[in-house]
Amino acid sequence: IPDTITNESTNYNDEVINLNWALGTCYDDILVVAKEGSAVTAAPTGDGTAYAANTTFGSGTEIATDEFVIFNGLGTSVNMSNVSVGSTYHFAIYTRKGSNWSTGIPISITVDYCTVTGDTTFATSITLVDFGNINNTTGQGAGYDDFTAQSTSIARGASEDLTVNLNTDGDFRVYSYAWIDWNGDGDFDDAGETYDLGESENTPDGPTSNSALTITAPVDAALGDTRLRVLCQWFPTVIPTNGPCDGSTDGEIEDYTITILPGITYTYDDGWSPSDPNGVATFANPIEVIRGNAVISAPTQSESIVVDPAASLTVNSGVTLDIANGLTLQSTSIAFSSLILDGTINGTITYERHVNSASMSGTSTGNNDLISAPLQGQTFGDLSSANSNILSGTIGGSPAFLFGPFEPASDTYINYTPSNNSDALATGIGYRTGSTDNGTYTFTGTVETGNVEVSVTSGGATNWNLIGNPYPSYIQVQAVLNESTNRSRFDENAVGIYGYDGSATDGWTIYNLATTNGSTLIAPGQGFFIDAETSGIFRFTPGMRTTGTSDDFILGRNSQPLTYLKLQLNDNSNNYHTDFYFNEQSSTGLDIGYDASVWNSTPANFSIHSYLVDDDNGRAMALQSLHNDDISEVTIPLAINATTNEPVIFSILESTLPSEINVYLEDTEAETITLLNDEDYEVVLDSPTVAKGRFYLRFVNQTLDISETELNDLQIFTDQQQRLLTVKGQLQNNAQLKLYDIQGRLVKSTELKANTTVQTINVSELPSGVFIADIRNENAHKTQKIILR
Repeated sequence: IPDTITNESTNYNDEVINLNWALGTCYDDILVVAKEGSAVTAAPTGDGTAYAANTTFGSGTEIATDEFVIFNGLGTSVNMSNVSVGSTYHFAIYTRKGSNWSTGIPISITVDYCTVTGDTTFATSITLVDFGNINNTTGQGAGYDDFTAQSTSIARGASEDLTVNLNTDGDFRVYSYAWIDWNGDGDFDDAGETYDLGESENTPDGPTSNSALTITAPVDAALGDTRLRVLCQWFPTVIPTNGPCDGSTDGEIEDYTITILPGITYTYDDGWSPSDPNGVATFANPIEVIRGNAVISAPTQSESIVVDPAASLTVNSGVTLDIANGLTLQSTSIAFSSLILDGTINGTITYERHVNSASMSGTSTGNNDLISAPLQGQTFGDLSSANSNILSGTIGGSPAFLFGPFEPASDTYINYTPSNNSDALATGIGYRTGSTDNGTYTFTGTVETGNVEVSVTSGGATNWNLIGNPYPSYIQVQAVLNESTNRSRFDENAVGIYGYDGSATDGWTIYNLATTNGSTLIAPGQGFFIDAETSGIFRFTPGMRTTGTSDDFILGRNSQPLTYLKLQLNDNSNNYHTDFYFNEQSSTGLDIGYDASVWNSTPANFSIHSYLVDDDNGRAMALQSLHNDDISEVTIPLAINATTNEPVIFSILESTLPSEINVYLEDTEAETITLLNDEDYEVVLDSPTVAKGRFYLRFVNQTLDISETELNDLQIFTDQQQRLLTVKGQLQNNAQLKLYDIQGRLVKSTELKANTTVQTINVSELPSGVFIADIRNENAHKTQKIILR
């Protein structure tokens, strides 16, 4: 039968409960279980080896609900930490002999301040305590008076005057002290918690008031309720040194409650409230940036700083910002906070960077993400330890994470394993990853403030390199593209930044000179691909940094004031688009920096792409840029990859074209022309690949096959034997006839005269095929397809 406990005791000291016991000799093991708030109910079994003890309450084996093992072994005491003032903790001490356990001896202790006594026999007592909202006037007390029902509040860093009046019982000298438990640990022993209020003597007008003592709450005081203790003590000659737990002879002790509040929070919401904290805020003051760009322009302290998604913080050059509990930069899937650091920050910096969910095997949903480290100095092991939501599993029989760089030499993504834990997350490098919860990864480190040069390679299995924004701020796309070193690095057919848009089939949002202006930005922590024509350095500079509110590439948004059309191809389960932009800098040929080929130069299994109108180099284009003048008269070859024997649909996904511009899709095999402004075009393919030559996209500023004004009565027909083209009908004004082949090239042009009913044009030099006849004058326009055999 297990031995019994013959003696036990508990006490509380310096945030630790000390538990002691004495036993006989008939036992093999001792187990101590602790619970907060109510009695222990645990019933241990077996030989005790299953119970791991930890003296930090809440960390040992949870043997029953909220009941934790704090001791398992042989001994006579244990000191338990992680306790809270005001809470009652219950213990059960069990002994074991063999496999038999004792019932358990219950013990409890309430963590509270030390009990004291006073003596007011000679009326040397406290008559007034005045501190904030506490204004307590008393007569001769009972020696110790519990006035903790009376309370006041004080904010961190704020100051209040403490006044204490004493009854000196005639001509006697009385000394007084006060203590405030600022750190809330249940005692008054810590530095800065003792206040010497000095001596009081009687005067003809009655007892004096101790000089008002100004008390300032520490900037790191524990929030919530704490204790103020005031003591007075008579002394004949030597100034007394009574401590807060010593009590008082010929004196009195009184206790009060003080509630510690956070310091004033300075908020920036396109302006500071309640005032500008620059040079004013202390370690007591939190700062929150909700919206806009908050600028720290003078040396400033803060308890903590949080920058909300889409908000920005700038620390000017030469300015030091000291932060006690760290700076946190937040983000969501569509908004990212920004930090531009030209000065110095002392304190921990974290960036909570949104990461898209990991894609499931076989899906084509908007999953996975390309990111970069927005802070430097962290290893992969640091990151994976701090973020359990990085997708992990078994790959090739070994544990691995869905996190790693891209390797151009083999054209593959790398998946990190535990062997990569010591690898630094280098700034400027991109990583493919996916979270398990569509949440955030917490990056911790320092801010990159200088130039960042990333080595990119060409000549491997692919020339594509995954890099990323190295700063915790937005960077300007055009500044990245126009940097002199970077301009020489791009493949001329793919000058641009290729960002994953969240679709496994559609794939990429392309930023180049055609699709961007000065306000187009790359989000903090954003990874992207570039096509390197030559190996060398790709450079990021601090001058590229800026504030912003845009999202990453996930949604493929385009909010720029540009003229463009996105042509979409979709079936029941896939969609893909190819883009066309119109500006003053482009032409129908290759425009370096404005035209961009498909990613990796290979169209996806389900995709649509175009080819250059002139000087076609055979590269499939994801984005083609043309001159503004071409918007009313150009024909663009298309090609597609799709599933056979299933309907595919051509449609306009987005357009900012002028309202008078009509967009037609021509299917030369089906001999159809569809106005995409009004309806989609659906077709079933008999081949998975349709090369250029069948589908064409045509932009015109009037309707095909519909005549206007005097052109309504015109007839256009061919004499196949004589190879003549006849235009029959009365023209009121001179007009021009232009013939285009199906690739949109002008092959013949001639003038048509007014007041002539029949006009013939020799087309014998033209080969057999399909052509577009375009007749227009200053008032009207007519377009018609003709066939020469």
